[in-house]
Amino acid sequence: MNIQEIKAKDLEKAFQIYQDCFQVKRKEHTKKITTPLLGLYQNENLIGICQINFINNIFENERIAYINSFGISPQEQHQGYGDYFLKEIIKYCKNNKATKINLTSNKNRKYAHKLYLKNNFNIIDTTFFNKNI
Repeated sequence: MNIQEIKAKDLEKAFQIYQDCFQVKRKEHTKKITTPLLGLYQNENLIGICQINFINNIFENERIAYINSFGISPQEQHQGYGDYFLKEIIKYCKNNKATKINLTSNKNRKYAHKLYLKNNFNIIDTTFFNKNI
């Protein structure tokens, strides 16, 4: 098992995992990786993805890591890979000087919520807004 930044050759597989995990229809996508995109590899096979965005919040003097699109290939779920991957992502964020990690999760992702709570994430009551432009 190893964690590394996803290489361009594995980008198609990463998009497939994203589609399978989040049940979204395929969209055209870029072939260029512009933010940290970490992969969980098992025997050179990509089985997990996580995009991380870092924001330096000058008002609160914090570097915040936003976890986005965290997922394990459905065929590999419920085997402890998500827990392992999340722990490694937390280390990655600490190594990149983050002082806080934020993420959002759909209310239907019950197993993901158990994983976040198990890893000491707090539920923050908030309302998420979105606008297509």
